[in-house]
Amino acid sequence: MTAKNRLITYKSGYELGYNFMPEISAIDADVHFGKNIASEFCMPCNSYILAICDSQIIGYIRYSYAEKNVFINSIAVSPEFQRQEIGKNLLLRLFAFLSKESQCDNKQIQNVYSYALTEEGKTFFSKANFTKLKKEHGGKPLMRYTLDNFSETNMYLFVPFFVNGELESANLTRIDEEDNSYLEQLNHISNREFSSFSAEMKRCFIAKEKFIIVDEEDEKVLCDDRECKIYLTAYRNFYVATIAFKNLGYEPTAVIHQAAGNMLYISVDGEKISFSVYLAKYFNLKYSCAVRCVNMTGKARCFRQAYNVKCFTTLTVKPLESHLEHMLSCDCYGTGGMDEIVTSSVFFEKARRNLEEHQFTQIYASEKSVVYVLTNPPKDRLLHESRMIFVIELLSLQICAFNSNYEEIVNGLDKREFSRQTIENVNFRYSRAAKLWDINNFRFLPAKNVFGVLTNEFGIPKLKDELNENLNIFEKMTAMDLQKRMEQHSKSSKVLLTVFSVLAGIVALSSMVNLFYKAIVEKSSESTISLIICGIALWLMAMLSFILVSHRKRDSLHEKDAKCRANRKRK
Repeated sequence: MTAKNRLITYKSGYELGYNFMPEISAIDADVHFGKNIASEFCMPCNSYILAICDSQIIGYIRYSYAEKNVFINSIAVSPEFQRQEIGKNLLLRLFAFLSKESQCDNKQIQNVYSYALTEEGKTFFSKANFTKLKKEHGGKPLMRYTLDNFSETNMYLFVPFFVNGELESANLTRIDEEDNSYLEQLNHISNREFSSFSAEMKRCFIAKEKFIIVDEEDEKVLCDDRECKIYLTAYRNFYVATIAFKNLGYEPTAVIHQAAGNMLYISVDGEKISFSVYLAKYFNLKYSCAVRCVNMTGKARCFRQAYNVKCFTTLTVKPLESHLEHMLSCDCYGTGGMDEIVTSSVFFEKARRNLEEHQFTQIYASEKSVVYVLTNPPKDRLLHESRMIFVIELLSLQICAFNSNYEEIVNGLDKREFSRQTIENVNFRYSRAAKLWDINNFRFLPAKNVFGVLTNEFGIPKLKDELNENLNIFEKMTAMDLQKRMEQHSKSSKVLLTVFSVLAGIVALSSMVNLFYKAIVEKSSESTISLIICGIALWLMAMLSFILVSHRKRDSLHEKDAKCRANRKRK
């Protein structure tokens, strides 16, 4: 019997709701050579995490609390299910549960201890990042795993948005009165790493606020005192608001999950308000669902949020791979019950693929989250973080440019409003942001490589392809709409021209016939007859010229649309 291709669920003993101790005793007897470990401990049912297959308990882990520590009393898996990572999964679910409990219930659990009763047990705990202590019991070494309290975790959330016009320079000169090192370091790194056009990027400090962490299901407030600083980066009318946490002191996947779902909340005077409302209320940045916005009253601006928040987390210790999987998948760690675990092979691979082969740093990334591990953190972490912050700023500005164009095109398709002006607007914004994605603007190879890698991880080539695909459809629909209007106009023109020609022809012909008749009857001179014939010829030429000019005008419009599509394809 094996676990391969069979569903294994994990539950706490409290969830199981029946007396499972006989099954635990049977596993102990098989694993510990007939010794019933369960009988040595009188533990409540909620001190167990159980592995279940086909309604049968096939493994368990039993733990107890000792002040701010947890002790693993026993862990065992039925012999026929061993070496299939069930013990590892039991341990990971314990870590996830303790991590959540530590944050929600303020227990501040610091360490997990266990004795390694066998050599296999010692190897098992060592692979799970337990360290061996000098203390022993009966010759069995004591192992310790330290739970991360994330006191040394820094996090940055990047919120891109598009403004209908550039903000006044006075709004982009505010500095942090307490600590201006963030702005100084970013300006320094952007000027050093990037071409001279980076001087066009403006940064300012907005405010220091309290960030609210909420429950993922009912948005119940879990924590409302995480201090953060908010900065604004502007390049022309593309903007990125950065929410920076120094020493987060909270399980990071809770914040990453909120950011991925655009659930960003700020506490102002005890009031919970969304980040978009916060920008509108206190900084005159008016939020609108429209893509092309108009100026609001006074100095207010209307902006369109890109709904593509990027998270950048820096750690001093690499987390467990299961925890790293949650950080990259933007899923809360330990909040989905004992059965909750990231099973996608995509994130499994991403959590094991270091994108930067460097002695002191590791980078792991997905579409919305970047994890940066400083294995030998320097005193000035910002010096190392600033390069990554700058790269993600550039990519967020790119996303802002793509989204502002993409949504205008999609709205036009949805409302069937086709015009060459929309295409010109898109091309204009595209050209204004073109420098942002020129990888050759980087002066040094490390930043250039990271920029290229994260461009792919963030799915920016896919965004570009989707924009071009929709733009091509929009151009075709615009051409078809123009063709339809031209045909309608041509039909109307033809009708009017026919009527005019018939009437004019009748009048002219009758006049000419009358004159010609009189000329014959009255035996007029040859010059008079020649003038009459020339008049008829001139009339025919005028009619022909009118028809040719009408057709030429229509061909000119078609040629202009064809050139517009060709220019777009070359870009």
